[in-house]
Amino acid sequence: MPTMNGFELYQKIRDIDDRAEVCFITAYEEFLHDFKRLFPVLEEVDCFVTKPIEMHNLVKIVKSKVDCN
Repeated sequence: MPTMNGFELYQKIRDIDDRAEVCFITAYEEFLHDFKRLFPVLEEVDCFVTKPIEMHNLVKIVKSKVDCN
C-alpha cells in the first residue's frame, strides 16, 4: 500500500468500527513479538495468518473469525 502500512490501516478500521475483526496476513510471523513491541495495538489482534497459505485454509480461517449468520 503506497500511502500507509497495514498497522495504520488496522488503526483506521478500528477508529471506524472498534468491533471489526481484522486478520493480518504476513510472511514474518517470527517477528510478531517485535511488531507488538513497536505497535502495542497489536496486543488486541488474535488473527495472524502466515504465508504461504492455500486458499481453502485462508477461507477456513476467515470464516472462523466472521459471524456467517
